[in-house]
Amino acid sequence: MKHVVIDFHFICDQVQNGSLPVANVSSEDQLVDALTKPFPRSQFLSLRTKISLFNRVLS
Repeated sequence: MKHVVIDFHFICDQVQNGSLPVANVSSEDQLVDALTKPFPRSQFLSLRTKISLFNRVLS
């Protein structure tokens, strides 16, 4: 647990100093959601394309 606290403070310091830029990612662009949440087919296909995950045709 001590290492987690140290890492947390290090990251916070880097963000506050401007050394580590942090960008907001909208909920529509959370790519991991395609693998963890149920979506309508159209939204799932859009996210799947963004992470370069395609159906592979087996012969």
